[in-house]
Amino acid sequence: YEFASEKYNINIAKKELVLQIITIFYQGKILEENIKALEEKGATLKAELQRVKSKYAIGMVSYDNVLKLQSEDELNRYNIQELKYQKDTILQNLSLISGAKINSLDSLPLKDPDNLKLNKSENIKAIEE
Repeated sequence: YEFASEKYNINIAKKELVLQIITIFYQGKILEENIKALEEKGATLKAELQRVKSKYAIGMVSYDNVLKLQSEDELNRYNIQELKYQKDTILQNLSLISGAKINSLDSLPLKDPDNLKLNKSENIKAIEE
């Protein structure tokens, strides 16, 4: 009985570990997409800042407009760096959990898990009936 119980506990632990790795992986992917979006926003902000600076030079806008865009650009760069730090933390967590060195989410050395299937809970089975 204890052997069967231990075997069951090991299987549950493996499935929880796989689920944890998958969750962390997708959190990292979301961070990558957010970084890309903020970098695109940064390019737009820089172009807008140059446009406003040229308008300020000819007296069409006030210096407050220039300062506002500069602060938005700085905040955007700060947010990008913060997300990059979070991504690095996620990569480190994946490395620790998986036991493999992970430098990028695109080149994970993890193999696809075998024999994974969705187990329906008793509540879901009761609802389906």
